[in-house]
Amino acid sequence: QSVVAGGGRPSDFYAVDFADALLDDNSEPQTDPLFAAYTRDGSNNVTSIDPRPTVLNTSVQPGAPVAAAYRGAFDSEDLWIASWTALDAYGLIKKPVVDVVATQLANIDKDGVDWSTPVLANDTTWTNDNIYYLTDRVYVPNGTTLTIEAGTKIYSTNSDPLNTPGDPSDDLVGSVIVTRGGRIIAQGTCDAPIIFDAVENLEAEYGEDIDGDSVVATALTPTDTAKWGGLIVLGNASISLVNTSAQPVRNDVIEGTTPVGSRNADGDAFSDLLEYGYDSLHAQDDADDSGILQYISIRHGGFNLSANNEINGLTLGGVGTGTVIDHIEVFANEDDGIEFFGGTVDASHLSVAFCKDDGIDIDQGYNGDLQFVFVIQNNNGDNCGEWDGIDTNDGAAKVGNTAA
Repeated sequence: QSVVAGGGRPSDFYAVDFADALLDDNSEPQTDPLFAAYTRDGSNNVTSIDPRPTVLNTSVQPGAPVAAAYRGAFDSEDLWIASWTALDAYGLIKKPVVDVVATQLANIDKDGVDWSTPVLANDTTWTNDNIYYLTDRVYVPNGTTLTIEAGTKIYSTNSDPLNTPGDPSDDLVGSVIVTRGGRIIAQGTCDAPIIFDAVENLEAEYGEDIDGDSVVATALTPTDTAKWGGLIVLGNASISLVNTSAQPVRNDVIEGTTPVGSRNADGDAFSDLLEYGYDSLHAQDDADDSGILQYISIRHGGFNLSANNEINGLTLGGVGTGTVIDHIEVFANEDDGIEFFGGTVDASHLSVAFCKDDGIDIDQGYNGDLQFVFVIQNNNGDNCGEWDGIDTNDGAAKVGNTAA
C-alpha cells in the first residue's frame, strides 16, 4: 500500500514528502513522508495513521484552487479525516496522545497566582482529534475554564513511582479536579460522547504499551475497577456540615490526597484546590456555575487512596444551580458512581452500572432535584442509593433527614 498526502497544481499533480523530496510513481517506496504516526502489519498494510506532518512545508506552489499556507493534504493541527470517515470508524485513524501533565500544567496560572502545585495554566480546550492522557491529577483553578469537545477521549493511569505499595497517598492518580471558581464545559452528544477511561483500553485499541510498564494491556471488563481516579467538580454553594459542638461548618475538603505544599490562602488548614462550600475567599452562591456536563461516560475509575477514601466516578462538592448536568454514565467504579456533597445542582438522565459501593450517594444536605436515574448494582456493591442529611466533620453518624 502506498501512502500519499501530497498536493500541487490541479493540472500537474505530484506528491512530495514534507521535506520536499519528490515521490514519483512509487519510485521511492521507502521514503519516509514524515507523518506524525503510522504503523504497518507484517504484510506491509497500513494499520493506523496520523497523516499530519511532523515538519510543516510552507514552500507553497502557485495555482491551487484554495490558498493554503502549507504544502500537502494536512497542516500540523487539522486532522480533517477524523470522526466522519470509514478510516476512523474502522480504527485506522491514529490520533496523537497528548500528555496533559507534561505539557499543559504549571505552578503559576494565567492570572499569575502561585498555586504551589501544578495546575492547568490557562483556559484550555481538549479537541476530539487528539487523545488526552492523564498520568496524575489535573486541577482547573479559580478563573480558568477547561473546554472538552464532543467526541473527545481522555485516558488515565495510576502509578507508584516512589515504590511504596503500602502507602497509596503518594501515588500518581489521573483525575480531573475542577476547583471552586474553575469551570468545565464538557458538552458531548449522543453520537459523540465524551469518554473518560483507563489507559488499558487505549493500549488494547492501539496495540501499544503507552504507560511504560512494558505490557500491552487487554480490554477491560465490567469487573475491572480502580484503574484511575475520577472527575471531581467543586463549587461554593451551601453544604450542611456541623462540628462536634453542633456548630455549622460552611466548607469542607473533598475526598482525595492533599497535594504536598499546596496553597492555603485563607489559613483554614484546607488545600484551596480541594475545598468546597463557602468561606472568606468564596462567598456563598447557591447559583454557582461550575460549567456544563452532558453526555459523558466515566469508566473503570475509583482509585483507592486509603481506607474509606476512594474516588467516586463523578464527585460534586457544593455545586450550584448554575451548573448543567445531564446524560452522565459511570461504569465499573470502585467507589460510588455519583456522589453529591451538599450543593443545589439539579441532574437528570444518570446511568450508573457495576460500581462496587453505592450507585448514587447524597451527603451534607444536598438540595437539588434528580430525575431519570438508572442503576445496575454490582453483586458485591452496597446500595443503589445512599441518601444522608447533615454530616458531622468528625466522621460520626449522620444527623437529620433527607426528603426523597
